[in-house]
Amino acid sequence: MERPLLVLALFGLPACGGASTQPAVYALIEDAIEEQVEQAAAARPTEQEVEAAQELRRQLGLPLAGGPEAPEVPASPEAPETPDTSEPPQPSADCPSGMARIPAGSFMMGSEDGEPDERRVHEVPVQRFCMDLTEVTVDAYGACVNAGSCTKPDAGADCNWGESWGADRPVNCVDWNQAIAYCAWAEKRLPTEEEWEYAARGTDGRKYPWGKEEPAGQLCWEGVGNDLGRDNPYSTCPVGRYAAGRSPFGLFDMAGNVWEWTASWYSEDYGKSGVTANRVSRGGGRGQLASDVRAAIRWGHEPTYRSHALGFRCAR
Repeated sequence: MERPLLVLALFGLPACGGASTQPAVYALIEDAIEEQVEQAAAARPTEQEVEAAQELRRQLGLPLAGGPEAPEVPASPEAPETPDTSEPPQPSADCPSGMARIPAGSFMMGSEDGEPDERRVHEVPVQRFCMDLTEVTVDAYGACVNAGSCTKPDAGADCNWGESWGADRPVNCVDWNQAIAYCAWAEKRLPTEEEWEYAARGTDGRKYPWGKEEPAGQLCWEGVGNDLGRDNPYSTCPVGRYAAGRSPFGLFDMAGNVWEWTASWYSEDYGKSGVTANRVSRGGGRGQLASDVRAAIRWGHEPTYRSHALGFRCAR
């Protein structure tokens, strides 16, 4: 809507009453101009209206709004949002290619609904670390063997080593010492049991790496919904095949495919009554029941134990 500059009519006021009346008249004009400028500012006046008001001030010898030579001040850009400094941002170079960056945090470890060795549920803090996106493959492990830093896994009887189709499948039939040797050769290490479960579950207490939905086609297993049908076992599956089963941090196969060695000693109560000579494995492998592939499930094996159902991934 057009807003008329009413004070322009004051140009027609006669200088009646002599010089003594002019200051009073100018005072009225100045008051009217101030009121109009305030109203115009509140109504977001057009450039033409502002210029007209300024011109009137010039003609009457009044100070210009904003000072006699006030330059136009450009609008200040919006201040950027304050970054979240609770966890310093880290460049992707912190983790080598093929690894995910797992931020520091805490989570509730264990399950009151699972096996006795998963109790009691307790809060665990975890420092920032990196973890392999997938289980170590036959091809990757073979590079360590060729370098002379790793010994060969077992072959045959559902072991992937030496099979023509096994290159992109998890290396299995390796014991804990072989897993340790490979991770050291790759300048990594085995994850602790706490790190493993945190990477699988995140902080929201989910039952499975992908959430609370019951397992079906999210993983390589022998249960309902797998590609071959219930109780029709895979040997294993190529790693990273089941995107729908990724953990909160984007890790593949944290349920199904093979169990995974960790660095931790096993105990039946998270160490409260002492540890055994066994090492913890996690992940559930390619079980047949939903309870077999929960993120909290755990097992203990002697460090020299080898199985077609057991492999590993590394952390850093």
